Amino acid sequence: MLRSVALISGLVLCGLAQPASAQSRKDVELTMKRATHFMVEKASTRGGYVWSYLPDMSRRWGEMEAYTTMAWVQPPGTGTMGHLFLDAYHATGDEYYYQAATKAAEALIAGQHRSGGWNYFMDYAGPESAKRWYATIGANAWRLEEFQHYTDNATFDDAGTSEAMQFLLRMYLEKHDAKFKPALDKALNFVLNSQYPNGGWPQRWPHDDR
Repeated sequence: MLRSVALISGLVLCGLAQPASAQSRKDVELTMKRATHFMVEKASTRGGYVWSYLPDMSRRWGEMEAYTTMAWVQPPGTGTMGHLFLDAYHATGDEYYYQAATKAAEALIAGQHRSGGWNYFMDYAGPESAKRWYATIGANAWRLEEFQHYTDNATFDDAGTSEAMQFLLRMYLEKHDAKFKPALDKALNFVLNSQYPNGGWPQRWPHDDR
């Protein structure tokens, strides 16, 4: 849904679609900037995002309820927001959106697993905080067995790792900023190193030997 909103906004700004209420380009840009400012300044955690928030920001959720120290990788999470910011940057040329996308990319890099992939979420308070989450909120997950116990690895499930990689690739290609290249290379190696001899891939990798 977020990507659709960004696409529609981009079409309006480019004059390829007519909004129902005939808002001016200036009105659309002001609305986009207000929304982006709120997400970056109020909703994000170290540049990362979850799926939904209470109006007073007292609680937040990804696929499960999240700590305030968490950001979600699984779409529509941090990578989704990063794509949206880049789309807005292309539509407007406003550097503010590129900086917002950079913060989202840095959030993903900070939460990248040492194997090169990503888990469903990132907890910036560290592994002990994540373990507490798995032992309490995650342990009560119904039909979501992947959240019922702590696992120290990355996953291909639900497009989290793939969307994070795609977003980092876009960030690198946008201005060829070298700071995004190591994380992108690491992610590509994750895909190659985890491939089975028969050509397929596991859902999670590597084996959690803790």
